[in-house]
Formats: sequence, structure tokens, C-alpha cells
Amino acid sequence: MNALIVDSTALPEQVVTDVIQSAFQSAGQRCSALRVLYLQDDVADRVIEILKGAMDELHVGDPRDLGTDVGPVIDEDARKGLMAHIDRLKGEGRLLAETRLDPAFTALGTFVAPVAFHIDGIDAWTGNSSARCCISCATRPMRSIRSSNRLTTGVTD
Repeated sequence: MNALIVDSTALPEQVVTDVIQSAFQSAGQRCSALRVLYLQDDVADRVIEILKGAMDELHVGDPRDLGTDVGPVIDEDARKGLMAHIDRLKGEGRLLAETRLDPAFTALGTFVAPVAFHIDGIDAWTGNSSARCCISCATRPMRSIRSSNRLTTGVTD
């Protein structure tokens, strides 16, 4: 499971661009796709506000259409698994944002609308406490780069 940790030195607009690209392009089906976004409290509201706006602009549809941002998931089993997970988190009242899905696509394929949920910890997201997390570290300020030398991560940029 891939996570992104955002502190107050990050530009909110760049964070959202990276989140949209990592979490939702390829319908979130890459092994490197973002699953969990950790936000520092003093930037969380602004990042979430921008993220909601960006998700409102996503177009879910036929991947052959140049205007499509998010295509279908790989198969019906994947769609059913995702929908069960989404329904569970919605049932717990954790929904932050959901991209509008054209009803025509729900009947024609394995489309799943991009969603964002609020979670209190990794157990809420996975439903168990044994999930593993791989954190990619991307830093720009020199003090952050120096401190990243002490991190054990999957990817450091």
C-alpha cells in the first residue's frame, strides 16, 4: 500500500496534481498507485478543498477518448471488490469526495468513480492491522533532503 505524507512546506496545488495522477490515473490499478494521503493538520483543509475541486473535474469514461481522465478497472471482479470496499467506507460515514460517474458507464463496463475518504488510521482503510505500507519520499528543501537519509522507503526522490 502506497502512502504520501504532506507537510506544510508542500505547495497544495502540486500535492493535488500528484495525488490525482498517482491515485486515479490507470484507474488506480498500478502497483505504485497512491492509496493513503497523510496531511499535516495546518494544511489539510486547503489540500482537501483543492482535491475536491480537482476530483469534480475528472472525466470517467472510454480510455480511447482523449478527454477521459479515468478509464475502467480491469474486470468485474475488481469492480465488485472496489465497490464492496467503497460501500463499507461510505457506510462508516468516511466519504470526503466522489467523482461523478455518468450512469451510461455503469451499465457498459467496469467503471468505478474515483473517491476520497477520511480515515483515522490505517486500520480504518484496510479493515485490519496487518497491512503493510510503502512510503515514497519526495523532498525539495535541503533540510528535508538531509533528514530523508534517515528514512527507510520504497522510493526516494
